[in-house]
Amino acid sequence: MHCTGGRTARTLRTPADGLRYRRLGRSGTEQPRGGLGTGQNEASQRRDVGVDVTTYLAEADPRWAEHSGEEGHYEAPEWGPEDLERAAVFLTQLAPQARQVFEYLLRNPGRRIHCTELVDKVLGGPNGSDPARRVAGVLSGTSKGHGNSGRRYPFYWWEAPEGSAGATYAVRPSVAAVFLAAQLDE
Repeated sequence: MHCTGGRTARTLRTPADGLRYRRLGRSGTEQPRGGLGTGQNEASQRRDVGVDVTTYLAEADPRWAEHSGEEGHYEAPEWGPEDLERAAVFLTQLAPQARQVFEYLLRNPGRRIHCTELVDKVLGGPNGSDPARRVAGVLSGTSKGHGNSGRRYPFYWWEAPEGSAGATYAVRPSVAAVFLAAQLDE
């Protein structure tokens, strides 16, 4: 939800239907706002709406394969239900800030989250450094857990489109389920 003057603009994209809805005003009515197959890309939809559009990726969304990660995001197997113990160990091996960022991503499965949101909500706000570099640096604190896990990094990231700044991050819903279950067993 984003506040724009005295009115509230809400944009929601549900994982199930891939449609975006925009609700205006306090009692507003929902109106479909372009989704998959509309011919609009996310950047043009943001311009149309005038706010950032929250994007949720369903488990089978092809955009998971279009992420910007390199070796550690492709070579090993993806996390699965058989990896609960492995996930619990992974969590214990995270640097403190890396765990905070990762847990924020876990609480938002499938949602692409911009690095500035991670800085604002998890890392205590801007500190003069580039948010994209700051989040990337913090997430380097997952390397020990990743190296010992025998699995891919449990998060995905995408570089900003040309003309934009900052990366977005997300955790696949099935991977989030594994880690959330592992946290319950802690």
